Amino acid sequence: MDKTIREQYLKERRRIQRFIRSATKRGYIIPENILPDIPKRVTRASVSRLKKITPEKIYSKSQYVSRETGEIKTGKAGRAEERKAASRKAAETRRRKEETSRTKKEYIPRASDIILSNLRETLVNFVPSGQMSRFMQENAVNNRNYALGILDDAIKELGEEQVAKNIQKNALQLSRLTEEILYSSDRQKVKFSLVEFYNIIHDGEPDFETNMRLSEEQETIESGE
Repeated sequence: MDKTIREQYLKERRRIQRFIRSATKRGYIIPENILPDIPKRVTRASVSRLKKITPEKIYSKSQYVSRETGEIKTGKAGRAEERKAASRKAAETRRRKEETSRTKKEYIPRASDIILSNLRETLVNFVPSGQMSRFMQENAVNNRNYALGILDDAIKELGEEQVAKNIQKNALQLSRLTEEILYSSDRQKVKFSLVEFYNIIHDGEPDFETNMRLSEEQETIESGE
């Protein structure tokens, strides 16, 4: 027997066996005689007969158990149901991808949002040290609230984008000032830090009227009134 012919025959046989296993797992009932026994003498005609056992031929001689209803259908009707299910699945996958893509686009934060959020979180999440006196703790919270007020007023006046740019330009200095406002026990230093904080957030020194208001409000905070 020609060794090459036998190899071709076994290759075709394995192809058919793989297909039968796959189709059976998907609900097809395939006739046992679809794949002939290995003949005593394998010839080119034997290889040709196996090549003619195509997926279409196997489907045409098989039955299919519907996954949706349990109904037994012809193999061809089963293929139609599978194609329909695959089409629905592909459409659902595309829909989910599109929704995910839209969601990502909708929720990508702007750089200004991140900058403002970082500063606001630093102030809002501040908790006075337990080693501070009660009076100093109250002062620290009042100073924090005052800094938040400066930030909110600036956003109302200048807009988020501009305030974020002002913060970004002086990020290191603002970080130092924020720490002094929240943690320093030196009242005078805190007062000057708040004025500098205002200058950076507003990108300019306060006018005379605003400066007076800042001083008066700080004096009120310090006196505990």
